[in-house]
Amino acid sequence: MALQSIHDLEKEIHSARDVAEFSDDSFRNRIKGLSSTYNTVTHLASYQKVIRELNTKYKQLNLSSKIIEPVDAGLRPTTLTNFMA
Repeated sequence: MALQSIHDLEKEIHSARDVAEFSDDSFRNRIKGLSSTYNTVTHLASYQKVIRELNTKYKQLNLSSKIIEPVDAGLRPTTLTNFMA
């Protein structure tokens, strides 16, 4: 299997429609797993984009309780610390 990029995962999250895909933490765990390949400092903007996409889906699917704070008004994380913990 080819190495998944942050952008590929963002597109996958965007196209997912089933609430069951978001009920567990699989997307969050996959984002966290990418940090072993893609440094969170070097790729901060990419992580913020993919996490914002995940948070947007959480909100759309009435799973807002899964959004990990702090986030800005656009649901973009202001820090990765809590998300990656």
